[in-house]
Amino acid sequence: MIRNPTFDRAVGKVWHGIASKFRAGRKKRFLAIFPPEEFRSVIDVGGLPAHWKGDDRNITVLNLMPQTSSTCKVVVGDGRHTEYPDQSFDLAYSNSVIEHVGKWQDQVAFASELRRIGKAVYCQTPNRWFPIEVHYFTFFLHWRSKLLRNYFVARFLTGWGLLARPDRKEVQDFAGSIELLSYSAMQTLFPDCEIHRERCLGLTKSLIAIRKPAQVKQYPE
Repeated sequence: MIRNPTFDRAVGKVWHGIASKFRAGRKKRFLAIFPPEEFRSVIDVGGLPAHWKGDDRNITVLNLMPQTSSTCKVVVGDGRHTEYPDQSFDLAYSNSVIEHVGKWQDQVAFASELRRIGKAVYCQTPNRWFPIEVHYFTFFLHWRSKLLRNYFVARFLTGWGLLARPDRKEVQDFAGSIELLSYSAMQTLFPDCEIHRERCLGLTKSLIAIRKPAQVKQYPE
C-alpha cells in the first residue's frame, strides 16, 4: 500500500481543526475557574511549555522527556513519583496524560501525586465510553481493547494504522501505552475532586477532575 501524503495532510488538517475548537473552549472554561491572578504557581505534569504560551504565571512543566523553554521552568521527572513537598503549587494540572502513564496502579500513583502536590487540581482525560477513540481515530473498537492488539484490526481498520503504517511491534507498543478511564474510575482516582463532563453532541467526550478552594466558583459546564 502506497501512503498518500495529500490524504494524510487532509485528515490531519480536519482532525486538528476539530481538536483546536475543543481546546479553545476547554481553555476558556479553565481560565474562568483558575484565573492567573489567583493561581500563580502551576505544575503541568506531563505537559508541554507551548501549552502555556501567553500565560504569565510561574509555570513548571514536568515530563519524562527533556524540553526547553524561555518562559516555563522545565523539569525531567516522573509524574507518578515527584520529589515536591505537599501542596507545593497553587494548582497541579494535567491534560490528556493520565491515560498514558501505565496500568491502574500507575494511574493511582499519578492521581495521588497531583492531589498531594497541588492545593488545587485539574486533570483531564478522554472518556472511555465516548464512541470515537481519539488516539486511533476509530469508532467503537476501543470498547473491546483486545481488538486493537490485533495487527490487522489496528493496521487497516483504524485511522492511526492507515496513517502511521505501524509494524507489529508498534501495534503492540501503542496498545500498551493507552489505558482509557471511565467516569467511575475517575471518581475512584480523585475521591476529593468533582468529576466534570465535557460534552460533544450530548455525549461525554472527556472527563475532568477538579479540586478547588471553597471560594472558587463552580466549573461552568
